[in-house]
Amino acid sequence: MIFLALYLFGYALPKLVVASLQIVHIRRTLRLPPVLLTGNLYRKAGHYALAKESLQIVKTLLDSLLVCALVWWGMAEQSFGLWGDALFVVFVCAAMSLVHLPLEMYVTLVLDRRYGFFQGTTRLFWSDTAKSLLLNIALGYLACIVVLALLPFSLWWLWACFFFWILLLVANFVYPVWIAPFFNQFTPLENNEQAEQIHALLARVGFVASGIFIMDAGKRDSRLNAYFGGLGKVKRVVLFDTLLAKTTTEQLLAILGHELGHFKHHDIYKSLLFAMCAIAVVFFAASQIPESFYAPILPVAPNIVLILFFCAEIVGFWAMPLLGMLSRHNEYAADAFGAELQGAENLASALLVLAKENRSFPHAHPWQIFFYHTHPPLLQRLLALGMPQSALVCDESHSR
Repeated sequence: MIFLALYLFGYALPKLVVASLQIVHIRRTLRLPPVLLTGNLYRKAGHYALAKESLQIVKTLLDSLLVCALVWWGMAEQSFGLWGDALFVVFVCAAMSLVHLPLEMYVTLVLDRRYGFFQGTTRLFWSDTAKSLLLNIALGYLACIVVLALLPFSLWWLWACFFFWILLLVANFVYPVWIAPFFNQFTPLENNEQAEQIHALLARVGFVASGIFIMDAGKRDSRLNAYFGGLGKVKRVVLFDTLLAKTTTEQLLAILGHELGHFKHHDIYKSLLFAMCAIAVVFFAASQIPESFYAPILPVAPNIVLILFFCAEIVGFWAMPLLGMLSRHNEYAADAFGAELQGAENLASALLVLAKENRSFPHAHPWQIFFYHTHPPLLQRLLALGMPQSALVCDESHSR
């Protein structure tokens, strides 16, 4: 079958090759003198990265087996009507998600806990999993109904594009206000002096926020982050509580300066435009698929939508390098903007804190960077900020 060959050789195999190259690269660079992180942290970050890549290989192999089994034994033999077809597609996708559940449990409850990331309880993990599954089922069912309803029309792919474009835009307005609080608690920043400094920084760039909020990220994970969420009047600044606990005010402002660089350069709109183009490519390509592509499965409505779902994964994988190149370019520009706002030393210092607390292994294979990295390697970012290369090498004796 053409589809299976495309999935296995155009998606699964490249993922396996890239993951294998990354594993070999990490093992080799673990023998080099530590950079950015002291010896113990450097090795710990490397071993965590190795474990994640090994699990990525397992997941890719599992996905390949699931897709093969689905194509040969699990596809629909008839149409069940609009609502039934949508239910069938959602049931298949939910079942595949449940098959992944043991791997997700291991990553979160075992691996992340072992390396000091996961701080939550098993009950919290199951609560997050149930909420995510229900949300995905609801949105997936809605999307399936719309696509299935449009399939009989000659320009179905164009109308489907319009629907997903609208869904994408609406999600950017709805997520920070309605969806994110479903998982985390957001409280206004109460530190008046710090809030005043942040507001002053935002005002310098013309960023109007609906509020500055602290997210209780530490209840489940120790990693640090901050982001600007939403569009228009619902734009908000979100700071992880872990970030506030681990950075100085100068470092925090430097991180926000970097994020303001994305705002100033309209990066969010560039990413949205790229995503809309990718959606259009997926649906247009799907509309051109000949009937022979579906052999040996029946080209009935639920099977067409399932094949479309898997084709979107393939297109997404090959679109990632383009998005990655755009994103890495934007990150360098945002770093330069943040350095101009708050000083290159403060931003470099903040990035080093993030690397340490997030156990970010500083080395990656070029193909790993090409396919997956939305951010440039931290070493290159720090060099671009003017840090001397000698300052990036850690003295092994300081780690003991």
